[in-house]
Amino acid sequence: MSKAPTKRGRGRPKRKATRDAFRAGDLARDSILERALELTRSEPLSSISMVRLAKSLNVRPGTIHYHLGSRDALVSGVMNRFYRGLLNDLEAAAAAPTWQEEVRRIGWVGLNVRLTYPGVAAYVVSHNRFRVFQMTEGGEPDYGALFMDRVFTLLRDAGFPPDVAAECWHLMALSADATAQAISMGRAPAAHSKFLLDRVKRHDAAVFPGLAFALPALAQLDARKAFSHSLEDLIAGLDQRMAAAGREKGGRRNA
Repeated sequence: MSKAPTKRGRGRPKRKATRDAFRAGDLARDSILERALELTRSEPLSSISMVRLAKSLNVRPGTIHYHLGSRDALVSGVMNRFYRGLLNDLEAAAAAPTWQEEVRRIGWVGLNVRLTYPGVAAYVVSHNRFRVFQMTEGGEPDYGALFMDRVFTLLRDAGFPPDVAAECWHLMALSADATAQAISMGRAPAAHSKFLLDRVKRHDAAVFPGLAFALPALAQLDARKAFSHSLEDLIAGLDQRMAAAGREKGGRRNA
């Protein structure tokens, strides 16, 4: 089992440089959206308004409206930069030699980027627009579409049928989204270990044998380790399905 890649970081110097650029008059759409993405480290994307963004940059809200035009352009622009960062992290190292290792690597990179920008992760699980496909202008690529295309191309080249590839995408996204939310919102079981262990003491094991059996373990559950296990289970299940499909195809040829 491979180890989880470390989270990437964008530190304070970059945020200060962004603010200094605005004070110097170097105001551009990309700089505005980069600042908005930075805000999602600590704020939900859904709550970052034009007014909030303007205040963080010491400019008038009308300036933000002038460069972006609409709330949709703000949200989609932030999401596009989120996916651009995800792709950059994937491209920072050579692709894994097998589809199993590459699915594992994509899963971990996806989780770590969501944890870097929890405000984006919260938006993805609660909104339908711009979850993957983005509005673009000026020849800017749709990085969400590029990311999805990369995953589906990997699975196609590995021999997956379209329905299994679609299910793999869905399950990977669900696991990464749920884990990121649990960790960033303080909802992972281990964050409430004292409360959960107190429930064990308060409930008679003879009346609640299931709680006595597993609640102490839940109180110590490591969310990242559980994510790792979910990825391994997904890969193992896909392996089995692909092997079964191969045997079935071989049987039909020999019939």
